[in-house]
Amino acid sequence: MKDKEIEIIKQLNKRFNSSLTLSSNEFSYYDAFNKKIILEIKIRNKVYETKLIQVDKFYSLLMIAEAQNKIPFYLVKDDEGVYLYNLKKLKDQLLNSKIKSIKSPYQTEFLKNKIITKYFYELKKSQIHNFYIL
Repeated sequence: MKDKEIEIIKQLNKRFNSSLTLSSNEFSYYDAFNKKIILEIKIRNKVYETKLIQVDKFYSLLMIAEAQNKIPFYLVKDDEGVYLYNLKKLKDQLLNSKIKSIKSPYQTEFLKNKIITKYFYELKKSQIHNFYIL
């Protein structure tokens, strides 16, 4: 796990007393968890009006959370602040929304830059569960 994600988890624990624990596997589908939730974190170097979640990531988080009897959350941090989305509450809305296809690098984190088509759901500001500035 990268230092930026660890810092966000520390800030969440401090600010909300959330007792989040880092995921022990760096290739896990989520970055942190506690007794009630699993949390995936995305850090963006650019501010986008609409945030995105990959369709496969969304489905994986929903299934894992259901199997663990937890709530899946998706957090996006950019230069404007931190956006937290409750994926369980957004499930029906996202499943009934249009999927957006975008040409993107296969994996930016591991320098696998081959361009492929990835599929996303759009997350709007009106769908935010919580917003704050770190």
